[in-house]
Formats: sequence, structure tokens, C-alpha cells
Amino acid sequence: MTDAVAFDTPENIQVRYQPAGLGTRFIAWVIDQTLAVLVELGLLIVALVTVSSLAAFREFREDADRSIAYVVGLMFVIFGLGNLLYYTLFELLMRGQTPGKRWCGIQVVKADGFGLDAGGIVVRNIFRLIDSIPLTWVVPLLSKRSQRLGDMVAGTVVVSEQRPKFSNLRAVLAQRPAGDARYRFSSVALARLPRRDVDAVEKLLERWEAVAPEQRTSLARRLADAIAARLAVEPPPADGEQAFLLDLLTVELRRRERGLG
Repeated sequence: MTDAVAFDTPENIQVRYQPAGLGTRFIAWVIDQTLAVLVELGLLIVALVTVSSLAAFREFREDADRSIAYVVGLMFVIFGLGNLLYYTLFELLMRGQTPGKRWCGIQVVKADGFGLDAGGIVVRNIFRLIDSIPLTWVVPLLSKRSQRLGDMVAGTVVVSEQRPKFSNLRAVLAQRPAGDARYRFSSVALARLPRRDVDAVEKLLERWEAVAPEQRTSLARRLADAIAARLAVEPPPADGEQAFLLDLLTVELRRRERGLG
């Protein structure tokens, strides 16, 4: 049984995640490996066709042997670095996810709760070479958070995106007309927002009626001010915190549905 990962936001709202199961991670890995191999084969075929086309011309015949040597070298580069580039680029561009991870509803996050950084992504993926050694396969089984060696060194953990629902908040937000929004947020700005902040907003709004008025006002004010500073936008006025957070969560959930990271 894996231990839940709990992060305390600066606004004193605790966000909990469940580490992704090894079975789910394996399925995501199979999907990603299949896609990576298809991409690598496609690149190799393009290289072979290009060299064959060049060799067909008389002026390139003398360089045919050299071109073949280049293709062989390129093949080793493509298959040697293909996986590293595949996982690293997708996790950078999709904020801790690859196509396989997104399909399975899992994501890489920092184990200390801070935003996922490029260094951590690169390190965890460089260690894939070591983690592919059979002797290291037992490490995730012994880890409380199902971490492989690469995760331990990089300080990352793979968690499930699915969280218990306390209300039908997401369904309600999905029906909100875009014209009802009082506050606007760009995709560029939202890309700087850590996942834990978005989850803290959702958790507060889900429990809005169950929280004492004084406490929810204080929490909403601190959340709104912190997020406004991070996004470099004007904070909402007094009594406008709930609308600010609702508009923020609405646009972020729609952005995720469109696959924008």
C-alpha cells in the first residue's frame, strides 16, 4: 500500500495525491514506448529514403558509401537518444505528462510540493538507462511512493490525477458561459501556475459552503493574492475573491480538456 503524497500550500491548504499504481505506470510506459518506437522508425525511414534518393543521382554515387555510414550512425543516435528526447520533451511541454501518462491519468510532480522543474525532468529521464537494468526493477516495489531510482534522485513522484470529488463543481463550471467570466487569464500565464495551486483552489471551492465564512474569506484572499502575484495580474477587490478563483479554475479546466498542458 503506497502512502499518499500531501503538500501544504503557503495558504495552509493541504492537497493530497495518491501515488500512481505500478500497473497504471506500466500501461502508460507501454503506450509511450510504442509511440516512441514508431517515431524513431519514421525518422529512420525518412533518413533511408533521403539517402537512397541522393545516391540515385550520378553526382552523389561516389558518396553513397559515406552516406550509408551516416545513416547507420544516425540510426544509433535516433534509437539511443530517442527515448530520452521523447520523455523529456513531452514532460517539459505537457507539465509532467507524456501521451501515455495523460491517457492513464497520471502525472509527474515534485516530491516536495514545489513546481516541476526542467532539471528534475532531465535527471529522472537520464536515469531510465539505469532503471532498465533488471536488478533495479525491485526498487519501485519497495518504495512507499512507488518511486524508481530516477524519481528518487530527481526528487519526483508519479501521482494519479484523479482526486475524490466533494461536489459537482466541475460539472457546474463546464456549463458556465465564457461570457460570464469577470477575469481573464492567458494560457501563457496559466502555464506558470503550479498544479498544487489549482488543486488548492478547487478544494476550497468544493468545500465553500462547509467552511466558516471568516475562514473561507481569509483563505480565498490569500489564495487570490498569491496567484495574482504569480500570474502578474491585478488581484481582485474585496468580496471578489470567489469570482476570481471560479474564473481561474474554469479556464484552467477547459485548457486541460483541450490538451494544452
